Amino acid sequence: MKRFWYLLFVGILPICGSSQGNMNVQDSLRNIWESSIIVNEVKMEAAKYFYTNYGRKSPDLAIKALEVYVQLAIEMNDSREEAGGLVNLGSVYRDLGKYEDAQAHYENALVLATDLQDFSLSGVIEANIGNLYNDQGNLLSAFRKYRRALNIFKDNADTLFTAYMYSSIGGINLQIENYELAESNYLKALEVFLTLGVEEKSTVQMNMARIEYERDHLIQAKALFEESLKQVQSQQDYVLEIGCYQYLAKINRKLHFEDESLLFAKEALRLALDFGNLYLIEEARIEVIENQSDTDWLGSIQRLLLGQEEYISNRTKERVYRKIRHIYMDKSEFEKALNAFDQEIKYKSINDSIRFSHLLIAETIVLEEEIIFEKERSRERIEVIRRNIRLVVSFICIILGLALVSFFRIRNSRLKRNKLLEQIKELKRNQNPLVLALDNQVNLNLELLEDYINQKLNKTDWKVLNELVQDPMISNKMIAEKIFMSVEGVSSSLRRMYIYFDIDDTRYKKIALVMKAIGVSKSN
Repeated sequence: MKRFWYLLFVGILPICGSSQGNMNVQDSLRNIWESSIIVNEVKMEAAKYFYTNYGRKSPDLAIKALEVYVQLAIEMNDSREEAGGLVNLGSVYRDLGKYEDAQAHYENALVLATDLQDFSLSGVIEANIGNLYNDQGNLLSAFRKYRRALNIFKDNADTLFTAYMYSSIGGINLQIENYELAESNYLKALEVFLTLGVEEKSTVQMNMARIEYERDHLIQAKALFEESLKQVQSQQDYVLEIGCYQYLAKINRKLHFEDESLLFAKEALRLALDFGNLYLIEEARIEVIENQSDTDWLGSIQRLLLGQEEYISNRTKERVYRKIRHIYMDKSEFEKALNAFDQEIKYKSINDSIRFSHLLIAETIVLEEEIIFEKERSRERIEVIRRNIRLVVSFICIILGLALVSFFRIRNSRLKRNKLLEQIKELKRNQNPLVLALDNQVNLNLELLEDYINQKLNKTDWKVLNELVQDPMISNKMIAEKIFMSVEGVSSSLRRMYIYFDIDDTRYKKIALVMKAIGVSKSN
């Protein structure tokens, strides 16, 4: 299957300067896709390269590049590439917090993927819609989208995107504080990424770091974020880089390394301003303000709340208003403290209801996971039963086949034996000059037999041969009783005569010997 170049950005961090050389490259690429004299294929490659390498560094330009890409795909009547371009446009809008635009592009792409019956592309779109739900706090819907995409990727043996979905499901569990399930899913994803040697492992590592942060294992979290920062810097991914800086700022502040905390917070804000996502910008501003003294902090935070409150998370607002209340209480400004307390309670109520909903979501997810697990076990048991049934049917067919082969072999052997016996009777009844019959009795000619084998027959062999002529089906034991010999002696005599008369038949040697002896005796 053709591997498309659409990207599936997976990360749940609530964050979660370009060099002159990079700017020159970006300008060159832009000149290519905007050119009116360059062929469409080259323009599409330039737009693709720009998005892949700079989509999270220059999102506004990435949108222009992708819009050109989609338009060229439409002109070339290439629905598959059009759908891939729409998916990536949705992802850029999602990074910018423009969720309605992202949703529209994802849905348009899904229509094309459905018409194309491209299940892997449909899985990617379902996953990105899950990311969209995730960003907006609709965790249960996000989880179900991720699960649906996971099943699609498993069915299509798409290992890389399967790992992405384990990472995304881990992110949902991380947000609802189900750390064990989160860690389990992240480890599954990390194992695949390491096996495939892909760079996306940095996202998983960052979220593993966040688990350690939420568990208050600050030293371990700090080491993981520092390692992740090196990786995302090499990938030129502003969103993940901002996330690393913000968490490193939080960790260092908790460890009372104020200077380092402020340094990381300012770097996160600088990158957020370059990127242009208002949610990232305001969260980064707050992290910078957190490192200021109470007096500076109060004025800065109040100005921020008045201007950009809608872009600040409810958890942050609850924490900020609590700190404002304590500052006013210490100043004995009780009316202002009461107003701050009202806001604190407001956002605490919202956050408590969210936490309660997270508990319900956690229980629902656990229940759905158990149902899925039981379905998979049932499917495996059914497959085992089917496999056993196939084995039993195969075994029965083999037994029946062997039985039929044995039946036909026995029947053919009996037919052959009866035919030989009939030939002996014919020889006995034959009245032509070569064969003389006497009342169904045959007198063997010893002289002719000895001439034929070119040696003398002893008395034992002659007696055995005569008894055999009378009844070709007689057993060795019956012959031994009639001529007063041992069974071993009769068997030894027969073996000698088989050699004398060149009897090769392996099953009816007695009958063959009788026929040869009668034929030789009547041959004069």
